[in-house]
Amino acid sequence: HITLSIGISVCPGDGNEPGILLQKADRAMYAAKHAGRNQYQLAPA
Repeated sequence: HITLSIGISVCPGDGNEPGILLQKADRAMYAAKHAGRNQYQLAPA
């Protein structure tokens, strides 16, 4: 059984620095996992 959880951050809305974008996408991914997996989450504004 495979599940997929995706976190999405958008440039420039969520930042311009790669590290910041990855950090926000990572947080969004864990929010997707916490919400039940098999879904995606956008980084909060």
